[in-house]
Amino acid sequence: MNIETSTRKPMALRRRLLWPLAALLTAAGLSSTALAAYPDRPITLIVPWAAGGGTDATGRFVATLLERELKQLSTLSTVPAAAASLGTPRSLTPSPTATRLAL
Repeated sequence: MNIETSTRKPMALRRRLLWPLAALLTAAGLSSTALAAYPDRPITLIVPWAAGGGTDATGRFVATLLERELKQLSTLSTVPAAAASLGTPRSLTPSPTATRLAL
């Protein structure tokens, strides 16, 4: 075994472990500052199915969890029609008063 190859292997291993660690720490630092102000408006959870079904019940449960965890008012809006073809686009259009999420 050559002395040169025995010293290269630990360096290569350290280098392979160092880059992902550096990327993870950088992402964690950036995300904490970016998430500090989110959400800054009430949340509207849009359920593109009729009220009273299983999706509606799940939406109400998720809205309750969002409100509790994010400490932000969340409302549920059911948009029944045409197999979710009206509710989904509504969740994608920006709203000046609320953050919209689709279930």
